[in-house]
Amino acid sequence: MDERLKSLISSYRVTQDRALDYLHARIGLPLPHSNVEWALEARRKIESSHAILESDRVVLRKHGFGIDITHPEFRIDFDYGPNGERDCFDSWRLALFSHRESGLPGPVENQDEVSQWLIAAHEAGELIKIHRDYSHYVDPTRRSHWSVLDQNGG
Repeated sequence: MDERLKSLISSYRVTQDRALDYLHARIGLPLPHSNVEWALEARRKIESSHAILESDRVVLRKHGFGIDITHPEFRIDFDYGPNGERDCFDSWRLALFSHRESGLPGPVENQDEVSQWLIAAHEAGELIKIHRDYSHYVDPTRRSHWSVLDQNGG
């Protein structure tokens, strides 16, 4: 695996686990069993956590199958996988994370490069694609304690 990708995935996954801890342990959002469940149920559950979010100075922006979290100590955007996978990533999220962590202004420009790294790592057997029609991967060496471990790739 490209060393830049390895480092990026490692940093992203640490932050993703912090976000999952916040969402599911601190504010008590239930773990979704699918990305569709997340898409249909999350907004109402997030709205019921308004007081905690305000007190913690956290902004959650739910979108489609995922969420963008702005916490005083971190910021991350991630999606839940089709079977509720909680530790997946794609080229856009990794590129956006890298861009934000670097404090770069303007548009994200390295998504194509990150995409090529992901494809090469997948072809080398170092990453698992969570579904053949889905652009998200998991790193089997960096699984989350929030993962759905009994499902293929998640």
